[in-house]
Amino acid sequence: MTTAHLKDGVVNLTITPAKEENSNAAAEQKAAEARGATAEVAVEDRGGWGNKIEFILATVGFAVGLGNVWRFPYLCQKSGGGICI
Repeated sequence: MTTAHLKDGVVNLTITPAKEENSNAAAEQKAAEARGATAEVAVEDRGGWGNKIEFILATVGFAVGLGNVWRFPYLCQKSGGGICI
């Protein structure tokens, strides 16, 4: 069981293994959960950027947008494409 407590902007996680042998402790734990004494929080690891270049490329890609990528072949065709005279 994992419990999380927030104090001064810091999340303290407490992980306790479940033991089926001690049914009395398990019963107390279930009773406490029923009363709402503890709060279970599922904490997942967040993804992150590998380095600054990945972040910059993603930001530039978002700013340029997909519309400009779709428009580029049209503009090339309209202007004559890659014809060399």
